[in-house]
Amino acid sequence: MRRLYFVVVLVVVLFVVIFKGCTTPTPSSAPAPIQEPTTTAKAKPIELNFVTFVPLSTPEYAKQFKPLFIDRVNERAKGELIIIERGGPEVMDRNEIGRAVQQGLMDMTNCPATMFSSLVPGCATNRLSEVVERDVPGCFEYIQSLYADKGIYYLGRTQVKGPDFLYLFFNKAFKNFNDLKGRRVGTAGNEFVPYFKALGMSAMVIPFTEYYPANERGVVDGNASSLSNWFGMGLWEIAPYLLDRPFQRSPGVHIINMKKWNSIPPHLQQLLIDVQLEFEKEFPVVYDKFVADVIKTTTEKKAKLIKLPADEEKWMMETFYNLSWEEDYNKYPKEIISKLEGMIRKTR
Repeated sequence: MRRLYFVVVLVVVLFVVIFKGCTTPTPSSAPAPIQEPTTTAKAKPIELNFVTFVPLSTPEYAKQFKPLFIDRVNERAKGELIIIERGGPEVMDRNEIGRAVQQGLMDMTNCPATMFSSLVPGCATNRLSEVVERDVPGCFEYIQSLYADKGIYYLGRTQVKGPDFLYLFFNKAFKNFNDLKGRRVGTAGNEFVPYFKALGMSAMVIPFTEYYPANERGVVDGNASSLSNWFGMGLWEIAPYLLDRPFQRSPGVHIINMKKWNSIPPHLQQLLIDVQLEFEKEFPVVYDKFVADVIKTTTEKKAKLIKLPADEEKWMMETFYNLSWEEDYNKYPKEIISKLEGMIRKTR
């Protein structure tokens, strides 16, 4: 009897062990690890909205500024920063460009400082520079400070070396200044009116876009402008007599809204500065070749290059500088102009 009882108990124990083993759940497999993305989303590029003062098709822009500056920046920035060309005078009046950059309506421009000289007192005075401003200790930084006071970053200039930039051209031949007395000169700004009067001419302020029709209709007898505009606008066909003595450095500057500049990462700021330095070095070479090609092309057809007697040419340039410095002293704070004159004007 006791043996039977032991057997029964043993069977029960075995049954419980077997049953428990069968009902114990198998451990579930560990959850699969979350896969990290193999590539990160590309950051949105920084955009610089750019406007200028001439049609984008003109040689001054399309063949000189754009390839040497805009194309170079966009290529080297590799998508991190893009300069977007919004247009020229069809987008914004030339006299509104400086204010638009200051207020952030546009981020950047290349245009003459004479177009916004009332906004940044003294900013256009380096059109009278007879030296390279970066070569004079403290000069470039001082000019930057004039812009910074108005919320604008001054990157640099269009032309710092090479021959002067602006030419006079007429629809009738001349031999000397006596032949030019009384002629009407169309100009895009007021800054040259006293100068032309001193040369015995009258001046009419008209937009760039009106240069050709004004000559065609006989409203003016000639214009003052760059050789790029004279050639690019076809003015050489109706005003073919070119005075072979340009005057004034180009007043063109490259400026950026200060808030926008400060939002650009340091390595891209440095990229813009590096390209600007290259531009200032290379532009005179490109421009000199352009001038030579234009003169060759136009004089082979109907244009005439006219050189003044040496004494008249000397008087012309002395008159320009003396009147222009006097004008700036009258228009802007004397301490600004005096400081600039001491840095950028040679002793004659």
